[in-house]
Amino acid sequence: MFRQRYWLRSYLGYPPVRDALPNTTHCAFAALQYTSHVSRLITQNVDGLHKKAIAHVWDDDLISKRILELHGSLHRVHCSHGHVVDRDTFQDWISTYNPYWKDYVVGLEATGQKPRTNPDGDVELEGVSYDDFVVPECPQCALEGRHNTNQKPAVIFFGESIPVAIRNRSSAP
Repeated sequence: MFRQRYWLRSYLGYPPVRDALPNTTHCAFAALQYTSHVSRLITQNVDGLHKKAIAHVWDDDLISKRILELHGSLHRVHCSHGHVVDRDTFQDWISTYNPYWKDYVVGLEATGQKPRTNPDGDVELEGVSYDDFVVPECPQCALEGRHNTNQKPAVIFFGESIPVAIRNRSSAP
């Protein structure tokens, strides 16, 4: 039930996060990085806006070297066995398994309505049953003979520890 609750609320809240544009502060940091006044940037934000601000001048490899998302990113999903998929693909999987909610999202977009989305990509839903919401299985696990719906965004949730490799990278010169 917890995963269903999380993924339904996140499914509805992700499009505004995905479509958000960098603000002037993100662009200012991008300019400082581009001009080498700031060599590396460590952010706690999970929305990817720092990367989006400089993506038009840097390739993905340079972005990954110069921007550390300390708490991860909502733009990737991984299963409990470490298989990673981009969030847009995962959103498509959710849509396929939950046609009622896909229609709900299409209706929101058609009318210009947007649910109130929290910065972490979560929305509040009143009076909703989560029982029928299907969390997709990891297809790679299925190919390996495992049934696995234990998937989460590549973020550090409250109470989780930052992985050692990320922590070490954050303090590296």
